[in-house]
Amino acid sequence: MRDVPKRADQYDAQTLELARAGLLHLATVLGDHLDEVMVIGGLVPSLIAPPPPDDPHAEPHLGTRDVDVALALSVLDDDRYHAIAERLRAAGFAPDVNENGNPTFQRWVLDAAANVTVDFLIPTTTDTEPGKVKKLDPTSGAVATRALADAFRTRVPVILSGRTLANETAARTVFVCGPAGFVVLKALALRNRGEAKDAYDLYYVLKYHPDRPAGIAAALARLGAGTLREPDALDDALTFLAEDFATIDHIGAARAGAFLGNTPDPAVAADVVAHVGALLRAMG
Repeated sequence: MRDVPKRADQYDAQTLELARAGLLHLATVLGDHLDEVMVIGGLVPSLIAPPPPDDPHAEPHLGTRDVDVALALSVLDDDRYHAIAERLRAAGFAPDVNENGNPTFQRWVLDAAANVTVDFLIPTTTDTEPGKVKKLDPTSGAVATRALADAFRTRVPVILSGRTLANETAARTVFVCGPAGFVVLKALALRNRGEAKDAYDLYYVLKYHPDRPAGIAAALARLGAGTLREPDALDDALTFLAEDFATIDHIGAARAGAFLGNTPDPAVAADVVAHVGALLRAMG
């Protein structure tokens, strides 16, 4: 994936609108394959946790520069990924290239001028380590990601409407990672790469999702009570939450505060600690 901006002032409303337009455009292309994908990453908070209208201090989520889409393992069966890839190519999407001109098999781009890309991820398998790109055909692939298969169990339908990247008006229902799965994925991501944006995204969902904190805790408990494909990933995520958000000086809280204020903000960090702590206490 591309470099993640380090500060809130590197985002603007246009960036979020372009990402939403990119997702809607992708949804119109995937059509009957939408049941096999799930939106994850930095676009999720704006889709599942709008700021409450009765809170005058609530700020909209800052969004993301990229659209991250998880593929179900079922796309590996019956060559369904090849059908998805061919549909993307027919619609004008193409695998992106990095700064050295080499192909990035997991990332697709439709309009380079708009700077909107789609990154594909897929659950880990026995032959793919987390973080590695799994080749799905000769010119494209997806990044293997821990806990993704279990996060699929938390997904929720969201109606997305507006303009596509081609300036068409459309509305589609897309599956989006639910708050429990999102918390797990972001806790693991923060530990793996230490990005301040991951800490901010996690904090935002805990602060503004309608189910906070008891409902998210209950969803995490239900997830843990089920038959998990990667139970250690859930255990690790909860451990990382407790460790990385223990105090305002710990990495999760400190970086979320620095992301929003450009310098560490003790008041924001304390609010981050309070929301993570409330979730963990609600879990018992």
